[in-house]
Amino acid sequence: ITEIQIDNEFYDREIHIARRKISTDRIEDDKRISRVLKKGYMLDGKLLRKAEIEVSVYEDQTEQQSLS
Repeated sequence: ITEIQIDNEFYDREIHIARRKISTDRIEDDKRISRVLKKGYMLDGKLLRKAEIEVSVYEDQTEQQSLS
């Protein structure tokens, strides 16, 4: 059994479940995993359990300010 590695990774719906979303003002961090809530595992290249994660979602701050 091997743990799914998540170091500086982007969200992949095949192996991750996004349980929480947090906003970011950095477009390069859009869909980047910010925290692991529950580890995921594989066995012989087959998924046993998806990792439950918190993912960053880019929100354009200039657009939000113009709407205010």
